[in-house]
Amino acid sequence: MVIRKFSDKYIRSIFATFLFLVLLSVLVTAVHAQTIIVPDNYAKIQWAVDNASAGDTIIVKDGTYHENVEVSIDHLTIRSGNESANCIVTVSNPHDHVFSVTSDYVNISGLTVEGASGTDQAGIYLYGAKYCNLSDNTVSKNSRDGIYLYDSWGNTLMGNTARGNGYGIYLDSSRKNILEGNTVSKNEHGIELFDSGNNRVTNNTVNSNNYSGIDMYDSSDNTLSGNTANSNNGYGIYMRSSNDNRVTNNKVNSNKYCGIYLRSSSNYNTITNNTANSNKGFGIYLDHSRNNRLMSNNASKNNYGICLLSSNDNKIYNNYLNNTKNARDDGSNIWNIKKTEGTNIIGGPYLGGNYWSDYIGVDIGGDGLGDTSVPYNSSGGVATGGDYHPLIKTWKPIPPPTSKKEPGFEAVFAIIGLLTVVYLIRRMR
Repeated sequence: MVIRKFSDKYIRSIFATFLFLVLLSVLVTAVHAQTIIVPDNYAKIQWAVDNASAGDTIIVKDGTYHENVEVSIDHLTIRSGNESANCIVTVSNPHDHVFSVTSDYVNISGLTVEGASGTDQAGIYLYGAKYCNLSDNTVSKNSRDGIYLYDSWGNTLMGNTARGNGYGIYLDSSRKNILEGNTVSKNEHGIELFDSGNNRVTNNTVNSNNYSGIDMYDSSDNTLSGNTANSNNGYGIYMRSSNDNRVTNNKVNSNKYCGIYLRSSSNYNTITNNTANSNKGFGIYLDHSRNNRLMSNNASKNNYGICLLSSNDNKIYNNYLNNTKNARDDGSNIWNIKKTEGTNIIGGPYLGGNYWSDYIGVDIGGDGLGDTSVPYNSSGGVATGGDYHPLIKTWKPIPPPTSKKEPGFEAVFAIIGLLTVVYLIRRMR
Protein backbone atom coordinates (compact mmCIF):
# COMPACT_ATOMS: atom_id res chain seq x y z
CA MET A 1 0.00 0.00 0.00
CA VAL A 2 2.87 2.35 0.79
CA ILE A 3 4.48 1.64 -2.55
CA ARG A 4 1.19 2.28 -4.40
CA LYS A 5 0.64 5.58 -2.58
CA PHE A 6 4.16 6.66 -3.41
CA SER A 7 3.64 5.71 -7.09
CA ASP A 8 0.39 7.67 -7.36
CA LYS A 9 2.00 10.68 -5.72
CA TYR A 10 5.01 10.42 -7.99
CA ILE A 11 2.79 10.22 -11.12
CA ARG A 12 0.79 13.26 -10.00
CA SER A 13 4.02 15.15 -9.45
CA ILE A 14 5.26 14.29 -12.95
CA PHE A 15 1.94 15.35 -14.49
CA ALA A 16 1.89 18.64 -12.57
CA THR A 17 5.45 19.39 -13.69
CA PHE A 18 4.57 18.66 -17.31
CA LEU A 19 1.46 20.84 -17.14
CA PHE A 20 3.49 23.65 -15.58
CA LEU A 21 6.07 23.51 -18.36
CA VAL A 22 3.36 23.58 -21.05
CA LEU A 23 1.66 26.58 -19.46
CA LEU A 24 5.01 28.29 -19.02
CA SER A 25 5.80 27.74 -22.69
CA VAL A 26 2.44 29.23 -23.72
CA LEU A 27 2.94 32.15 -21.35
CA VAL A 28 6.44 32.87 -22.63
CA THR A 29 5.21 32.76 -26.23
CA ALA A 30 2.32 35.09 -25.37
CA VAL A 31 4.62 37.51 -23.56
CA HIS A 32 7.11 37.66 -26.40
CA ALA A 33 4.56 37.64 -29.24
CA GLN A 34 4.34 40.98 -30.96
CA THR A 35 2.38 42.63 -33.74
CA ILE A 36 4.38 44.00 -36.65
CA ILE A 37 2.82 46.52 -39.02
CA VAL A 38 3.80 46.76 -42.69
CA PRO A 39 4.78 49.35 -43.84
CA ASP A 40 4.87 51.21 -40.49
CA ASN A 41 7.50 49.04 -38.80
CA TYR A 42 9.04 47.54 -41.95
CA ALA A 43 8.50 48.67 -45.52
CA LYS A 44 8.47 45.13 -46.91
CA ILE A 45 6.65 41.98 -45.82
CA GLN A 46 9.88 39.99 -46.18
CA TRP A 47 11.72 42.34 -43.82
CA ALA A 48 8.92 41.92 -41.30
CA VAL A 49 9.17 38.12 -41.61
CA ASP A 50 12.96 38.23 -41.21
CA ASN A 51 12.58 40.13 -37.95
CA ALA A 52 9.66 38.14 -36.57
CA SER A 53 9.64 35.37 -33.99
CA ALA A 54 7.33 32.43 -33.40
CA GLY A 55 3.90 33.63 -32.30
CA ASP A 56 4.15 37.04 -33.95
CA THR A 57 1.47 38.59 -36.15
CA ILE A 58 2.32 40.65 -39.21
CA ILE A 59 -0.45 43.00 -40.33
CA VAL A 60 -0.14 44.29 -43.87
CA LYS A 61 -1.88 47.58 -44.53
CA ASP A 62 -3.65 48.41 -47.79
CA GLY A 63 -1.37 48.84 -50.75
CA THR A 64 0.49 46.98 -53.48
CA TYR A 65 3.69 45.16 -52.51
CA HIS A 66 6.13 43.83 -55.12
CA GLU A 67 7.80 40.91 -53.35
CA ASN A 68 8.70 37.25 -53.18
CA VAL A 69 8.17 36.30 -49.55
CA GLU A 70 9.89 33.29 -47.94
CA VAL A 71 8.49 32.09 -44.61
CA SER A 72 10.54 29.68 -42.51
CA ILE A 73 9.34 30.61 -39.01
CA ASP A 74 6.77 28.43 -37.22
CA HIS A 75 3.65 29.90 -35.62
CA LEU A 76 3.59 33.06 -37.70
CA THR A 77 0.50 34.95 -38.88
CA ILE A 78 0.49 37.22 -41.93
CA ARG A 79 -2.79 38.97 -42.60
CA SER A 80 -4.21 42.04 -44.23
CA GLY A 81 -5.30 44.98 -42.17
CA ASN A 82 -8.45 45.32 -44.26
CA GLU A 83 -9.43 42.92 -47.04
CA SER A 84 -7.80 41.16 -49.97
CA ALA A 85 -9.09 43.58 -52.62
CA ASN A 86 -7.06 46.39 -51.06
CA CYS A 87 -3.96 44.44 -50.03
CA ILE A 88 -2.12 43.12 -53.08
CA VAL A 89 1.14 41.19 -53.08
CA THR A 90 2.42 40.84 -56.62
CA VAL A 91 5.56 39.01 -57.59
CA SER A 92 8.89 40.81 -57.80
CA ASN A 93 10.71 37.93 -59.51
CA PRO A 94 8.08 36.24 -61.74
CA HIS A 95 10.12 33.02 -61.83
CA ASP A 96 9.67 32.40 -58.13
CA HIS A 97 6.67 31.82 -55.83
CA VAL A 98 5.01 34.92 -54.42
CA PHE A 99 4.79 33.25 -50.97
CA SER A 100 6.93 30.21 -50.17
CA VAL A 101 6.21 28.53 -46.82
CA THR A 102 8.49 25.83 -45.43
CA SER A 103 7.48 26.01 -41.76
CA ASP A 104 4.52 24.83 -39.68
CA TYR A 105 1.53 26.61 -38.14
CA VAL A 106 1.69 29.56 -40.53
CA ASN A 107 -1.49 31.56 -41.15
CA ILE A 108 -1.89 33.68 -44.27
CA SER A 109 -5.20 35.47 -44.73
CA GLY A 110 -6.91 38.31 -46.51
CA LEU A 111 -4.31 38.98 -49.23
CA THR A 112 -4.44 39.18 -53.01
CA VAL A 113 -1.51 37.15 -54.33
CA GLU A 114 -0.67 37.29 -58.02
CA GLY A 115 1.82 37.31 -60.85
CA ALA A 116 3.96 34.13 -60.59
CA SER A 117 4.69 33.16 -64.19
CA GLY A 118 7.64 30.75 -64.05
CA THR A 119 7.41 26.99 -64.56
CA ASP A 120 5.92 25.31 -61.49
CA GLN A 121 5.65 28.60 -59.59
CA ALA A 122 2.65 29.45 -57.46
CA GLY A 123 0.96 32.32 -55.73
CA ILE A 124 1.17 30.54 -52.36
CA TYR A 125 3.46 27.49 -52.09
CA LEU A 126 3.63 25.14 -49.10
CA TYR A 127 6.59 22.75 -49.10
CA GLY A 128 6.73 20.15 -46.34
CA ALA A 129 4.49 22.40 -44.26
CA LYS A 130 2.08 21.20 -41.59
CA TYR A 131 -0.96 22.70 -39.87
CA CYS A 132 -0.97 25.95 -41.81
CA ASN A 133 -4.12 27.95 -42.45
CA LEU A 134 -4.73 29.78 -45.72
CA SER A 135 -8.00 31.70 -45.60
CA ASP A 136 -9.85 34.45 -47.43
CA ASN A 137 -7.07 35.05 -49.93
CA THR A 138 -7.51 35.86 -53.62
CA VAL A 139 -4.92 34.11 -55.78
CA SER A 140 -4.99 35.13 -59.43
CA LYS A 141 -2.94 35.56 -62.59
CA ASN A 142 -0.42 32.86 -61.63
CA SER A 143 0.51 30.91 -64.73
CA ARG A 144 0.97 27.58 -62.91
CA ASP A 145 -0.82 27.36 -59.53
CA GLY A 146 -2.84 29.69 -57.38
CA ILE A 147 -2.16 27.61 -54.25
CA TYR A 148 0.28 24.66 -54.39
CA LEU A 149 0.86 22.14 -51.58
CA TYR A 150 3.74 19.69 -51.92
CA ASP A 151 4.37 17.00 -49.31
CA SER A 152 2.28 18.99 -46.86
CA TRP A 153 0.02 17.62 -44.14
CA GLY A 154 -2.88 18.76 -42.00
CA ASN A 155 -3.35 22.19 -43.56
CA THR A 156 -6.64 24.07 -43.94
CA LEU A 157 -7.56 26.06 -47.04
CA MET A 158 -10.80 27.91 -46.42
CA GLY A 159 -12.69 30.70 -48.11
CA ASN A 160 -10.05 31.43 -50.74
CA THR A 161 -10.80 32.63 -54.26
CA ALA A 162 -8.67 31.25 -57.10
CA ARG A 163 -9.22 32.56 -60.61
CA GLY A 164 -7.16 33.09 -63.73
CA ASN A 165 -4.48 30.53 -62.77
CA GLY A 166 -3.16 27.40 -64.45
CA TYR A 167 -4.45 25.31 -61.54
CA GLY A 168 -6.61 27.01 -58.95
CA ILE A 169 -5.50 24.70 -56.11
CA TYR A 170 -2.97 21.87 -56.59
CA LEU A 171 -2.07 19.17 -54.05
CA ASP A 172 0.93 16.93 -54.76
CA SER A 173 1.91 14.12 -52.38
CA SER A 174 -0.09 15.80 -49.62
CA ARG A 175 -2.24 14.21 -46.95
CA LYS A 176 -4.98 15.04 -44.45
CA ASN A 177 -5.63 18.55 -45.69
CA ILE A 178 -9.00 20.32 -45.60
CA LEU A 179 -10.22 22.35 -48.59
CA GLU A 180 -13.50 23.95 -47.65
CA GLY A 181 -15.61 26.80 -48.96
CA ASN A 182 -13.19 27.93 -51.64
CA THR A 183 -14.28 29.47 -54.95
CA VAL A 184 -12.13 28.09 -57.76
CA SER A 185 -13.40 29.35 -61.10
CA LYS A 186 -12.19 30.47 -64.52
CA ASN A 187 -8.82 28.73 -64.25
CA GLU A 188 -7.36 26.28 -66.74
CA HIS A 189 -7.93 23.56 -64.12
CA GLY A 190 -9.92 23.87 -60.91
CA ILE A 191 -8.76 21.68 -57.98
CA GLU A 192 -6.19 18.92 -58.63
CA LEU A 193 -5.16 16.13 -56.26
CA PHE A 194 -2.10 14.21 -57.45
CA ASP A 195 -0.76 11.27 -55.44
CA SER A 196 -2.62 12.65 -52.44
CA GLY A 197 -4.82 10.90 -49.89
CA ASN A 198 -7.06 11.36 -46.87
CA ASN A 199 -7.95 14.91 -47.87
CA ARG A 200 -11.40 16.50 -47.38
CA VAL A 201 -12.65 18.61 -50.27
CA THR A 202 -16.00 20.00 -49.15
CA ASN A 203 -18.44 22.76 -50.06
CA ASN A 204 -16.25 24.35 -52.71
CA THR A 205 -17.55 26.11 -55.82
CA VAL A 206 -15.52 24.97 -58.81
CA ASN A 207 -17.22 26.36 -61.91
CA SER A 208 -16.32 27.48 -65.43
CA ASN A 209 -12.79 26.12 -65.58
CA ASN A 210 -11.29 25.30 -68.96
CA TYR A 211 -10.78 21.59 -68.22
CA SER A 212 -12.01 19.79 -65.12
CA GLY A 213 -13.60 21.17 -61.99
CA ILE A 214 -12.09 18.66 -59.53
CA ASP A 215 -9.42 16.25 -60.80
CA MET A 216 -7.91 13.33 -58.88
CA TYR A 217 -4.97 11.38 -60.29
CA ASP A 218 -3.47 8.42 -58.45
CA SER A 219 -5.17 9.62 -55.28
CA SER A 220 -7.02 7.49 -52.72
CA ASP A 221 -9.10 7.72 -49.55
CA ASN A 222 -10.26 11.27 -50.19
CA THR A 223 -13.71 12.69 -49.46
CA LEU A 224 -15.40 14.98 -51.98
CA SER A 225 -18.70 16.24 -50.62
CA GLY A 226 -21.05 19.16 -51.05
CA ASN A 227 -19.09 20.68 -53.92
CA THR A 228 -20.57 22.46 -56.92
CA ALA A 229 -18.66 21.75 -60.14
CA ASN A 230 -20.76 23.19 -62.95
CA SER A 231 -20.17 24.52 -66.45
CA ASN A 232 -16.59 23.33 -66.78
CA ASN A 233 -15.25 22.89 -70.29
CA GLY A 234 -14.42 19.25 -69.60
CA TYR A 235 -15.61 17.28 -66.58
CA GLY A 236 -17.20 18.21 -63.27
CA ILE A 237 -15.28 15.55 -61.29
CA TYR A 238 -12.55 13.54 -63.04
CA MET A 239 -10.82 10.56 -61.38
CA ARG A 240 -7.88 8.67 -62.88
CA SER A 241 -6.28 5.63 -61.23
CA SER A 242 -7.87 6.68 -57.95
CA ASN A 243 -9.32 4.23 -55.43
CA ASP A 244 -11.43 4.15 -52.27
CA ASN A 245 -12.67 7.70 -52.56
CA ARG A 246 -16.05 8.95 -51.37
CA VAL A 247 -17.87 11.27 -53.77
CA THR A 248 -21.14 12.36 -52.23
CA ASN A 249 -23.73 15.16 -52.39
CA ASN A 250 -21.98 17.06 -55.15
CA LYS A 251 -23.66 19.03 -57.95
CA VAL A 252 -22.00 18.43 -61.32
CA ASN A 253 -24.22 20.02 -63.94
CA SER A 254 -23.88 21.51 -67.42
CA ASN A 255 -20.31 20.36 -68.01
CA LYS A 256 -19.15 19.89 -71.59
CA TYR A 257 -18.34 16.18 -71.50
CA CYS A 258 -19.36 14.53 -68.27
CA GLY A 259 -20.54 15.16 -64.73
CA ILE A 260 -18.48 12.45 -62.98
CA TYR A 261 -15.84 10.47 -64.90
CA LEU A 262 -13.87 7.49 -63.54
CA ARG A 263 -11.17 5.94 -65.73
CA SER A 264 -7.92 3.98 -65.80
CA SER A 265 -8.63 1.55 -62.96
CA SER A 266 -10.42 3.85 -60.58
CA ASN A 267 -11.77 1.15 -58.27
CA TYR A 268 -13.70 0.74 -55.01
CA ASN A 269 -15.06 4.27 -55.00
CA THR A 270 -18.45 5.25 -53.59
CA ILE A 271 -20.48 7.63 -55.77
CA THR A 272 -23.65 8.55 -53.94
CA ASN A 273 -26.33 11.27 -53.69
CA ASN A 274 -24.84 13.38 -56.47
CA THR A 275 -26.78 15.45 -59.00
CA ALA A 276 -25.38 15.10 -62.53
CA ASN A 277 -27.77 16.91 -64.85
CA SER A 278 -27.63 18.59 -68.25
CA ASN A 279 -24.11 17.50 -69.12
CA LYS A 280 -23.61 17.34 -72.88
CA GLY A 281 -22.14 13.84 -72.85
CA PHE A 282 -22.66 11.69 -69.78
CA GLY A 283 -24.03 12.09 -66.30
CA ILE A 284 -21.73 9.44 -64.80
CA TYR A 285 -19.15 7.55 -66.88
CA LEU A 286 -16.94 4.63 -65.83
CA ASP A 287 -14.10 3.56 -68.14
CA HIS A 288 -11.99 0.49 -67.27
CA SER A 289 -13.00 0.72 -63.60
CA ARG A 290 -14.23 -1.97 -61.21
CA ASN A 291 -16.02 -2.55 -57.91
CA ASN A 292 -17.47 0.92 -57.58
CA ARG A 293 -20.83 1.63 -55.96
CA LEU A 294 -23.20 4.11 -57.64
CA MET A 295 -26.19 4.76 -55.42
CA SER A 296 -28.92 7.41 -55.07
CA ASN A 297 -27.63 9.71 -57.79
CA ASN A 298 -29.83 11.86 -60.02
CA ALA A 299 -28.64 11.80 -63.62
CA SER A 300 -31.11 13.65 -65.84
CA LYS A 301 -31.15 15.58 -69.11
CA ASN A 302 -27.82 14.17 -70.26
CA ASN A 303 -27.18 12.36 -73.53
CA TYR A 304 -26.35 9.24 -71.49
CA GLY A 305 -27.32 8.91 -67.84
CA ILE A 306 -24.83 6.23 -66.73
CA CYS A 307 -22.27 4.68 -69.06
CA LEU A 308 -19.90 1.80 -68.26
CA LEU A 309 -17.20 0.98 -70.80
CA SER A 310 -14.99 -2.07 -70.23
CA SER A 311 -15.96 -1.90 -66.56
CA ASN A 312 -17.11 -4.83 -64.44
CA ASP A 313 -18.37 -5.75 -60.99
CA ASN A 314 -19.83 -2.34 -60.27
CA LYS A 315 -23.08 -2.04 -58.32
CA ILE A 316 -25.63 0.52 -59.55
CA TYR A 317 -28.92 0.98 -57.72
CA ASN A 318 -31.47 3.54 -56.50
CA ASN A 319 -30.45 6.09 -59.12
CA TYR A 320 -32.86 8.40 -60.95
CA LEU A 321 -32.34 8.20 -64.72
CA ASN A 322 -34.18 10.50 -67.11
CA ASN A 323 -32.00 11.05 -70.16
CA THR A 324 -31.95 10.72 -73.93
CA LYS A 325 -30.37 7.28 -73.33
CA ASN A 326 -30.44 6.17 -69.77
CA ALA A 327 -27.67 3.58 -69.78
CA ARG A 328 -24.91 1.91 -71.75
CA ASP A 329 -23.03 -1.06 -70.29
CA ASP A 330 -20.82 -3.43 -72.29
CA GLY A 331 -19.49 -5.29 -69.22
CA SER A 332 -20.87 -7.38 -66.40
CA ASN A 333 -22.31 -5.21 -63.66
CA ILE A 334 -25.10 -5.35 -61.08
CA TRP A 335 -28.03 -2.99 -61.61
CA ASN A 336 -30.07 -3.73 -58.48
CA ILE A 337 -29.96 -5.10 -54.97
CA LYS A 338 -32.46 -7.51 -53.52
CA LYS A 339 -35.81 -6.09 -52.48
CA THR A 340 -35.16 -4.26 -49.20
CA GLU A 341 -37.44 -2.17 -47.01
CA GLY A 342 -36.56 1.52 -47.13
CA THR A 343 -37.59 4.68 -48.93
CA ASN A 344 -36.18 4.74 -52.45
CA ILE A 345 -35.19 7.70 -54.61
CA ILE A 346 -38.77 8.25 -55.87
CA GLY A 347 -40.42 7.83 -52.46
CA GLY A 348 -41.45 4.20 -52.79
CA PRO A 349 -41.33 1.76 -49.85
CA TYR A 350 -38.61 -0.55 -51.14
CA LEU A 351 -35.06 -0.34 -52.42
CA GLY A 352 -34.26 -2.51 -55.39
CA GLY A 353 -33.13 -1.19 -58.75
CA ASN A 354 -33.18 2.20 -60.42
CA TYR A 355 -35.83 4.56 -61.72
CA TRP A 356 -35.85 4.51 -65.54
CA SER A 357 -37.87 7.17 -67.32
CA ASP A 358 -38.40 4.81 -70.30
CA TYR A 359 -39.40 1.68 -68.39
CA ILE A 360 -42.98 0.74 -69.25
CA GLY A 361 -43.30 -2.47 -67.28
CA VAL A 362 -46.04 -3.26 -64.78
CA ASP A 363 -45.95 -3.49 -60.99
CA ILE A 364 -48.12 -6.52 -60.35
CA GLY A 365 -47.39 -6.82 -56.65
CA GLY A 366 -48.04 -3.17 -55.81
CA ASP A 367 -44.69 -2.75 -54.05
CA GLY A 368 -43.29 -0.10 -56.37
CA LEU A 369 -40.96 -2.54 -58.16
CA GLY A 370 -41.55 -3.56 -61.75
CA ASP A 371 -42.49 -7.19 -62.38
CA THR A 372 -42.64 -7.35 -66.18
CA SER A 373 -39.99 -6.75 -68.86
CA VAL A 374 -37.24 -7.64 -66.40
CA PRO A 375 -34.34 -7.64 -66.24
CA TYR A 376 -34.71 -4.23 -67.81
CA ASN A 377 -31.78 -3.50 -70.11
CA SER A 378 -32.49 0.10 -71.09
CA SER A 379 -33.69 -0.80 -74.57
CA GLY A 380 -30.61 -2.93 -75.21
CA GLY A 381 -28.13 -0.48 -73.69
CA VAL A 382 -27.17 -2.96 -70.97
CA ALA A 383 -25.50 -5.88 -72.75
CA THR A 384 -25.52 -8.40 -69.89
CA GLY A 385 -28.31 -8.80 -67.37
CA GLY A 386 -30.03 -5.60 -66.32
CA ASP A 387 -32.30 -4.29 -63.60
CA TYR A 388 -34.47 -6.98 -61.99
CA HIS A 389 -36.27 -4.52 -59.71
CA PRO A 390 -36.87 -1.28 -61.65
CA LEU A 391 -38.58 1.39 -59.58
CA ILE A 392 -42.06 2.57 -60.54
CA LYS A 393 -43.60 5.86 -59.48
CA THR A 394 -47.25 4.74 -59.42
CA TRP A 395 -46.86 2.27 -56.60
CA LYS A 396 -49.80 1.47 -54.34
CA PRO A 397 -49.48 0.43 -50.70
CA ILE A 398 -50.13 -3.29 -50.26
CA PRO A 399 -53.04 -3.84 -47.85
CA PRO A 400 -52.20 -5.98 -44.84
CA PRO A 401 -53.17 -9.64 -45.27
CA THR A 402 -56.52 -10.71 -43.79
CA SER A 403 -56.81 -14.10 -42.18
CA LYS A 404 -59.99 -16.09 -41.59
CA LYS A 405 -60.57 -16.62 -37.90
CA GLU A 406 -61.25 -20.15 -36.78
CA PRO A 407 -64.10 -20.59 -34.32
CA GLY A 408 -62.76 -20.04 -30.84
CA PHE A 409 -63.97 -19.50 -27.31
CA GLU A 410 -66.11 -16.58 -28.38
CA ALA A 411 -68.25 -18.81 -30.63
CA VAL A 412 -68.55 -21.47 -27.96
CA PHE A 413 -69.73 -18.94 -25.38
CA ALA A 414 -72.28 -17.54 -27.86
CA ILE A 415 -73.75 -21.01 -28.50
CA ILE A 416 -73.92 -21.75 -24.78
CA GLY A 417 -75.63 -18.42 -24.17
CA LEU A 418 -78.18 -19.09 -26.91
CA LEU A 419 -79.00 -22.56 -25.56
CA THR A 420 -79.38 -21.11 -22.06
CA VAL A 421 -81.94 -18.54 -23.28
CA VAL A 422 -83.94 -21.25 -25.11
CA TYR A 423 -83.93 -23.44 -21.99
CA LEU A 424 -85.20 -20.61 -19.75
CA ILE A 425 -87.99 -19.71 -22.19
CA ARG A 426 -89.20 -23.32 -22.25
CA ARG A 427 -89.18 -23.52 -18.42
CA MET A 428 -91.29 -20.35 -18.23
CA ARG A 429 -93.94 -22.01 -20.38
